[in-house]
Amino acid sequence: MKVPVPTIMASIILKLADHGLRVQFRYSCKASKELFLGHNLQRSSLSHPVRYCSEGPSEISAHKQPLEGHRKAFFGKRRHLSPMQRLNVLVESNDGPGEDRHDSEGNENIQNDGIGGSENKVVKTKHKTTPEKSGSSDQPFPKEICGLDRGKKPLNHGRNSILVDGEFVFVAMENVKTTAKLREMFLLEAGKVFQSRYGCLEHTAIVGHLPGKVFLTDRDVPLLVRRPTLEEYVLYMKRTATISFPKDIAAMLMMADVSPGDVILEAGTGSGAMSLHLSRAVWSGGTIHTYESNASHQKVARKNVEAWRRSYDVSHTESHWPDNICFHSEPLEGSFLESNSVDGAVLDLEEPHQVLPAVADKLKRGRALAIYVSNLTQVVDIMEMIRVRALPLTVEDVIDVTHRHWLVHPARRRQETASLDRLKVLRGSDISIEESSHRSVPGDAEAYIVDHIPKYITRPQHKQPPFSAFLVKVWKTLSSGLKHKR
Repeated sequence: MKVPVPTIMASIILKLADHGLRVQFRYSCKASKELFLGHNLQRSSLSHPVRYCSEGPSEISAHKQPLEGHRKAFFGKRRHLSPMQRLNVLVESNDGPGEDRHDSEGNENIQNDGIGGSENKVVKTKHKTTPEKSGSSDQPFPKEICGLDRGKKPLNHGRNSILVDGEFVFVAMENVKTTAKLREMFLLEAGKVFQSRYGCLEHTAIVGHLPGKVFLTDRDVPLLVRRPTLEEYVLYMKRTATISFPKDIAAMLMMADVSPGDVILEAGTGSGAMSLHLSRAVWSGGTIHTYESNASHQKVARKNVEAWRRSYDVSHTESHWPDNICFHSEPLEGSFLESNSVDGAVLDLEEPHQVLPAVADKLKRGRALAIYVSNLTQVVDIMEMIRVRALPLTVEDVIDVTHRHWLVHPARRRQETASLDRLKVLRGSDISIEESSHRSVPGDAEAYIVDHIPKYITRPQHKQPPFSAFLVKVWKTLSSGLKHKR
């Protein structure tokens, strides 16, 4: 029997040969023969040996396509490259079969034998090789897209600069075992000392170091020192009026759809927390018009905004915080803003429904405003004002934002409460039982056990943030024809 057989039938042919059939096997490539002989089945172990013969050009073309598919299925299953190696293959020059490719680190050479990756060898080199610069003609992707070229602009290291005088720093310390916690913000000034119940730390010891370093106080308590985020700054800055909390500010920015370059109207500056977030959202191409009738509140807001801007400019030498906040003390009804001139509005007032007619006049059609209220009675007043005055506004949604903080940390067990020790006490001392194999923690925590594979406790924290406010989303429509459901 003379049958052209694909490589996938190799094992079946050997079984037929063992049963007394003389089989002549045709192989179309060297790889097929290697796979046939790779099943730990030697020709000498067969009662009827299998004959091998090479095919001529005319015979190969008759079944070339099936064999090619099976060959790729079996021999094309090479080990997948890492993500960096795949990127390196894209950005390096087009290498022919059998040529070496260097990985991103330059310490491995991957040799391709040109048979779909059937024989790929990884050779470790002792020295670090330097990849050749490929020309622009054979580059598969532009360098700007790949981002791995050596000639691109240097990375922005502005936020990784050292801490200097005149910028705010944030100090954090938390000990789950003793429930000790410290979170404070202060301004770095030469000659001053940071004092807390966990010890003192001189400002001169912090200046000149990169943010994120741990310092020891005079009581040997470790403190993490880094730059504060805008969220942390508005929570720890000086204030007279109650601020809008960051969790509510984020939702209000989404409600009003604040984007870079927008002109935003804010009624109720307070201590400047919302103004700072709006300033960052619109950035240098936008403008914030904030109105505050209380002079003391506006004075504090101006100081907070200026302090944050100075600290930001010190640590970000490549870009400065934009001066895009315009403070106004006159009533909103007498504002110089033209009709349909603002892209969004944010209200944080005791009686926001009183300024709705003026806001509806300044707001562009199809844009939204977000209102921050503390109780549902104010929500009812807003909807009643829209209905009575027939304002081109529609209340879309009323929500409250709730965050739940969780605690995840390794579990601790005392020596006398170990599982084997408790079992020994319950059953009596006459029963021989192995002692616990856990080792104790040295130092002050000698009463606790340290597991080689720690167990973790996940639970909500005992102290959760309280309710803050209701958020109302209102759209400006072409007319007030929409009726509320009763």
